[in-house]
Amino acid sequence: MTRSVLVILILTAAGALIAVGVVEGKGKEYRSTVQVRSATADATCLYFTCPQPVSTAQGNPYVLDQVNAILSPALAAQVAKRVPPVTTSKLLANVCANEIGQSATINVCYTAASPHDAETIASAYAKQYVTWSNQQAVTSLNGLLGSMNYTLGTLTPDAATGLRGLDLKQQMDLVKAAITAFKANDGPNGAKIFGTDVNNQARTVRSTASPAKAGAIGAAAGLVLAIGLLLILPPLIRRPGSDDGSDDDRPSSGTTASSEESLDLFTAPVDEPVR
Repeated sequence: MTRSVLVILILTAAGALIAVGVVEGKGKEYRSTVQVRSATADATCLYFTCPQPVSTAQGNPYVLDQVNAILSPALAAQVAKRVPPVTTSKLLANVCANEIGQSATINVCYTAASPHDAETIASAYAKQYVTWSNQQAVTSLNGLLGSMNYTLGTLTPDAATGLRGLDLKQQMDLVKAAITAFKANDGPNGAKIFGTDVNNQARTVRSTASPAKAGAIGAAAGLVLAIGLLLILPPLIRRPGSDDGSDDDRPSSGTTASSEESLDLFTAPVDEPVR
């Protein structure tokens, strides 16, 4: 077996072993994802004309604000109450969320050491986000309802029983119905979890590579490195002029003798010329 083949085998095996060692040292990790529908505007915009957010290359600004809310310490503290004894700091270190394209759909994901933990906490995050978002809507609508009540109280008796008063009362009934719906996490244009059972919506995959896959990738990296060394740094692999690493390129004794004779020609005394 030549040195070139030996170098290739050693580096390929070393790459595979190192990759497997890194994966095993890190341990198994699983990522579970639940899709939720984000609110796309404040709940009061159902009854008033609100400026519509302009989507950018990053996505819908309002939906991106919802993503930031999912990743916030405030929501993590609320989720921690659902999944004790997991701490807020650990939740923040392992949660992820992102808008899908420029839609109102958000991927809520969580990474844990077991599929069960990943699914449980991802589902808890999705539920807590939907609850929080709908509570925000209820707060906005309660403020709107209070403003309507105040306006109704300022009307004269004739105006209150007239067309303006009746129209205002109809709007108030709609707002009250919306508040009831949002409290049940079913408000118009509100945040929701897709499907009927959040626990069945979680999609879980292993986020770290399997030892076999890691070994294959490491072996490929070692092979590439070995070939590169053979092509770029041949003096480190074999002696010049020798394919099998033999010492054929050493000078022979005859060559050494010739060199010594040549050296004698320069060191021998020179006779002075005859005058």
